[in-house]
Amino acid sequence: MRKILIFVVLTLFLLGCSKQDIEPETKLAGNVVIDTKGPTTCEDSDNGIKEGTAGKITGETDGEDYLLYDKCIGDTNILVEYHCENNNPVNQNIRCTTKKGCLAGACR
Repeated sequence: MRKILIFVVLTLFLLGCSKQDIEPETKLAGNVVIDTKGPTTCEDSDNGIKEGTAGKITGETDGEDYLLYDKCIGDTNILVEYHCENNNPVNQNIRCTTKKGCLAGACR
């Protein structure tokens, strides 16, 4: 009985969070990707927020190299766009409104 109740609650929650609830051009504020304590470098291969170009950011923080590729979140048409702000690696989630949606790290 408890499993059925959990299933019903979960199903209702998921139905309430449909894709239509997300605005077509939704862009969320940049989120710091790596928590740093020292100097950071950051380079963006596609030079900023470019939804139609799959890119990557590279750099060094606290003596460690990092590499992060733009990516799609499952089949949700949400692109995680990595870019640099003030030499810090950040990301922004963008809903693709293009015909093919999010594919291989870009809106196509």
